[in-house]
Amino acid sequence: MTWEQIKSEWSSGWSALEAEALATYQAAIEANPEAYRAKLIEVLGLLEESRANLDRMKANLRAELRAGRKVPAGAIQRLKKLEERYNDLAAGVYADTEPAPNQVGSITVGLIVAGVVFGIAAIAFGIAAYQYCANLRDQTALAEKELDERVQAARDGVVIPTQPLTTPPPAPVPGDGAVSIGKMVGGLALLAAAGGVAWRILR
Repeated sequence: MTWEQIKSEWSSGWSALEAEALATYQAAIEANPEAYRAKLIEVLGLLEESRANLDRMKANLRAELRAGRKVPAGAIQRLKKLEERYNDLAAGVYADTEPAPNQVGSITVGLIVAGVVFGIAAIAFGIAAYQYCANLRDQTALAEKELDERVQAARDGVVIPTQPLTTPPPAPVPGDGAVSIGKMVGGLALLAAAGGVAWRILR
């Protein structure tokens, strides 16, 4: 799926967050997009770290399955939830991008980062979703660490409780009626509900 297709399947909460972000930041971004370069680059870095964490988790689980070993209970489901949250966040940023043209004068309002033009919607959503991106980075790092520990414990024949060893407290997500751009502070934890076949996420 393309980022545009993923974005088209957003929940009403994510769509509302983007709409509020545009209403709040569009005029300021149009007036001075460079003022938001550092924040956009930081958001892109958070997404990149999350992607790397997820890829390592996926490789770890795939290796265990291919070796004929049983993976920790709930690990594939947890990975799928984190993948869904990553896709929702990344779509909000990457759906409004295009390759940078050769002639700078032909660029519409936006920012060029690493040869890619990020449009107004991408920048606004990145600003509004910063705490979500930071939380996803932390969640994926924690999940990767716990997966490594559980995989090693299973190999050693050690039984670890099914529940995650450490779980951040629940926090609102878009659509709960508890989150707005002016209130997005603190950790944002619980991820979208998931289902499906294990191999879909590991293929």
